[in-house]
Amino acid sequence: MNKLIVEAGTVEEAVAQALKQLGVSRERLRVRVVEEASRGFLGLFGRRPAKVEVEVMEDPAEKARAFLQGLLQRMGADATVEITTSAKKGFVTITAREEQTGALIGRHGQTLEAMELLVNLAANRREEKPVRFELDIDGYRERRRKALAEYVMKMAAKARQTRQEVRLSPMPANERKWVHQTIKKEPNLKTVSRGEEPNRSVVIYWQD
Repeated sequence: MNKLIVEAGTVEEAVAQALKQLGVSRERLRVRVVEEASRGFLGLFGRRPAKVEVEVMEDPAEKARAFLQGLLQRMGADATVEITTSAKKGFVTITAREEQTGALIGRHGQTLEAMELLVNLAANRREEKPVRFELDIDGYRERRRKALAEYVMKMAAKARQTRQEVRLSPMPANERKWVHQTIKKEPNLKTVSRGEEPNRSVVIYWQD
């Protein structure tokens, strides 16, 4: 991170001068007022300019890229990382050799979820406005969403037909949340999560 001490007539002028000198946006600048401006006695004696310390914060996307590339290297994966950002969300696409994708995704995406958590922690450290990064490998997210939707609706139909509890297979927290939200729209069907991680799962049941 780059730090700089800037003096000007006012704090606002000092910040504007720093932005021009560093060539960054205001959002990427952390400002600490070292000393407020003073007009002195009768505006003639003891006048002091405002003094600020500015610090350029790293781009969360670049922090995410650097962390993930290092993590993949330590995992022995021959992979490339591509990041796109939109508003407060980032999308990270990992391209790896075909024989490595399964290990990087993990059972029900658990390895991918763990990497996503670590990337978000690393990228948003000291960030005042966090950016949410979503990791994907070889289009896994979309395939998983479609497969999960089909599976959940099939189990919901079974619960409706038998009026008995139907327990789904264990899945990560974000997928359980999606199941709860989806089944909430189905008449007379309710859900509850049971069990301990990593075997925690959703139970669908009928309620008159």
